[in-house]
Amino acid sequence: MVMRQKHRLPILTILIILVLLSPYVMISGQQYPIVITGIRTLDIMGNVKTSFARGSTVVVEVTIQSQVYAYGPPTQYLLIVEIFNPQQYVVFIGFVIDVIDPGATKTAGSGYLIPTGASTGTYTVKVFVWNGWPSQMGNNWEPLADIGQTTFTVT
Repeated sequence: MVMRQKHRLPILTILIILVLLSPYVMISGQQYPIVITGIRTLDIMGNVKTSFARGSTVVVEVTIQSQVYAYGPPTQYLLIVEIFNPQQYVVFIGFVIDVIDPGATKTAGSGYLIPTGASTGTYTVKVFVWNGWPSQMGNNWEPLADIGQTTFTVT
């Protein structure tokens, strides 16, 4: 079946609009514009480590990636690292406010000095990526990535 000439123009127009808008559309299947691609715990020298003594420093390294196509606008984000002790009390909160370009990957770290009297056991690290502080964003507040999580041990 041959397409008539008069039908080509509307179809061509729709295709051009879709191509022009596609840089602003998130990658198919992604719910959020940013994905947490890695969370690691490191010692103060940058070595990957999952067990720490009281009095030492644990560095939480977080890597995120923008899921927005190459020509969209940069995304401003608030990255929060929360550390919970074995009793599930928050013992540390660190944050970074930054922007990430479309398709880019960024890595940030946050250090926590484990008190000499800290509880021993498994600590949980939760990482959040938001568009800003809820108190400042009001009704416009929203998460920009799924929550990430890892653990480390204090001996």
